Amino acid sequence: MSMRRGRWDYRVRWALCMAAWAVLTGGCGSKQAAGTGNASGGAGTGPGPGGSEAAAKDVVEDTGRLNPKMLPAHKLKKEEIIVGGCRDACEDPKNAMRNFVRALFGTGPEGLPELKRFIDSTMLKDNGQALGEKWAGLWLDRKIEERRKSVDAWVEAYRKRCGTVASADKVEESLATTMSLQRLSSRAVKFEYTPPDRSGAGNAGTWTVVVGQRGLEWLVQEIYD
Repeated sequence: MSMRRGRWDYRVRWALCMAAWAVLTGGCGSKQAAGTGNASGGAGTGPGPGGSEAAAKDVVEDTGRLNPKMLPAHKLKKEEIIVGGCRDACEDPKNAMRNFVRALFGTGPEGLPELKRFIDSTMLKDNGQALGEKWAGLWLDRKIEERRKSVDAWVEAYRKRCGTVASADKVEESLATTMSLQRLSSRAVKFEYTPPDRSGAGNAGTWTVVVGQRGLEWLVQEIYD
C-alpha cells in the first residue's frame, strides 16, 4: 500500500511540475500536462486517485489551451478595440454626449477616452455621408490598416472643422445651458447642442447629434452641423 501511494505521489508532483512549466513557457508542453490518459500512467483526465487531474486542469482548459486566468499578466494578449471603447464615459446617452464634446475640444478630465472611442464607426453618418458603411466594408474586405487610417483622418478633420474653444469652463457652461434631447427610440437619442464661441470653426453654430446604443455603450452615430 505504501509503495502504491508513493507512486501516485510521484505522479502528482510530476503533473504539478509540468503544469508550472506550461505557464512559464507560454504553452509548450501544455497538452502533456493535461493529456488524455495513456498506458504509461502519465497525468491524464481519466479516473484515478491523487490530484494529478485537478492540478493540470487548473492551468490547462479541457480544450488543451492555456487558461488565461492562470497566466502571468505579460502573457495575456491585449485585443484591440475596433468600435467604441468609451466604457463608463458613455454608459448613458447624456454622459455620452457630454463626454463626446469634452473629448472633441480636449477639455475633459484626465483619463477621458480619446474622441474616436465615442464614435460608432460602423454606423456613422457625417451630414448624410455614410462613413460607417464605408469603414464596415473595409473591415469586411480585411483592409484593416486602410480602415484605421481613414477613421483617424476623419477624426482629425472633424476636430479642425469644429475649431477650438477658449476654456473648459465655456464648454461646461454650454453643455449645461444649450443641450437638449429628444428620444427617438429605446436605443437612439437626438441631441441639439450649441457650442461656445470658437476660433477656426468651419461648421454651424448649432449641431444635431444622434447617439445610439451599441452593447453597453452609447455612441455617436449621426452628426449634422
